[in-house]
Amino acid sequence: MSQYETGVNVILGGSIGPRIRAALEEYARHKGMPMRDYVKTRAGFMAALLALNKACGMRVYDVEEVEAVDEAAIAARHKAPDFILDDQSHIFFRKGGYAEASPEGRQFLESLGGGRTSVVPGSQGIIDMTKDTWVQEVFFLSETDVTFLNTLAFGEYFGGKDYFGTEECVEVGKEVNAQYPGRVLTLGTIEPNREGHLERLEYYCKELQMTGLKLYPWDATSKGGWWADDEQLAYPIWQKCLELGIDKIHIHKGLPASFTMAKYVHPLDLDQPLRDFPQLNFIVYHAGFPYIDELTSLNVGRPARPNLYVDLGSTFALLVNTPVALAHAMGKLLRYIGAEHICWGTDTPIWGPPQWQIEALCKLTIPEELMAGYGYPEFTDADKALILGRNMARLYRLDVDAIKNRIQNDGIAQARKALQPS
Repeated sequence: MSQYETGVNVILGGSIGPRIRAALEEYARHKGMPMRDYVKTRAGFMAALLALNKACGMRVYDVEEVEAVDEAAIAARHKAPDFILDDQSHIFFRKGGYAEASPEGRQFLESLGGGRTSVVPGSQGIIDMTKDTWVQEVFFLSETDVTFLNTLAFGEYFGGKDYFGTEECVEVGKEVNAQYPGRVLTLGTIEPNREGHLERLEYYCKELQMTGLKLYPWDATSKGGWWADDEQLAYPIWQKCLELGIDKIHIHKGLPASFTMAKYVHPLDLDQPLRDFPQLNFIVYHAGFPYIDELTSLNVGRPARPNLYVDLGSTFALLVNTPVALAHAMGKLLRYIGAEHICWGTDTPIWGPPQWQIEALCKLTIPEELMAGYGYPEFTDADKALILGRNMARLYRLDVDAIKNRIQNDGIAQARKALQPS
């Protein structure tokens, strides 16, 4: 599989896809390649970013014309990330199949699988998204150093068994780390509307030794979801986390799933717990998209919340083909949340190998017109290094140098070196 074709397909699937396709066909002719081959190359992806710049009339992506035809020029200009930690990756294939899935469960699976089939050539949807696919795409087909494997519950929609539960997540993490030590961290989950959730939290933390906690504010129970500022339901969780030494709360906000009521994924319910639990760092997944303005409002007109963080998973991929919207979104996050509080996630394998997302972030700029007109700060290489891995490493007190030394010659690193042009 190409590291870049999925990214090109995402761009071609946007509202100005036909204009981008015409530009790519011209670049492919100039390079002397069939279009079907050209879109699989790094140059083809750079050409797509370049075409987006031309279409929107702004230099959102720092791409030179020569990069559309010359791979050596791309390599010379590529500022390799120092350390990449992807906080959002998944295994979506379910062991034992889906015979017991309810209509809501099947709809959820179809939405996940449909997202992948729309951009990944030859994909069969949900059945592609296995452990092997996850390892291959996250590690062998990208520069990612470490990833968090995320969980999904929603057992009521899947015959009473969590879709990809904490036990399975931790087990897979151990299996991969046995072969490639230090590559995988794990995020367990609980559902506040299920009985015994605090006991499960303690078990997952003490016995299974999950790395961290990921929460979804909607669920498959009859109640449908919960709010982070519910003092009867949520506050005991925050207190229990402090007792267990958990000081980071990864929480899904924005991007309503197929069966989700949007009210549960709106971010404003975080305002009170951010104030009441300053020892807890809340990492808001998807940057709350499409509620980015509401999320950033939590830091407007008062000192920025030091315990508010955001993740870019799927939001970044969704906005790549609308470059001005992406520049606005990133500009708002940089201005109101701060580069030191933005973390990297890709939602792999929904979007295929994440290398195209990594390189798009490295190429992203805030155009001068937007900085002047909206007060956005410059998006620097130092900012990108923080976002791509250093921020999450700081939150989890990871020794990045030790990790890099441990993984520099493992099987993944060796395979990557073998794929590099001589």
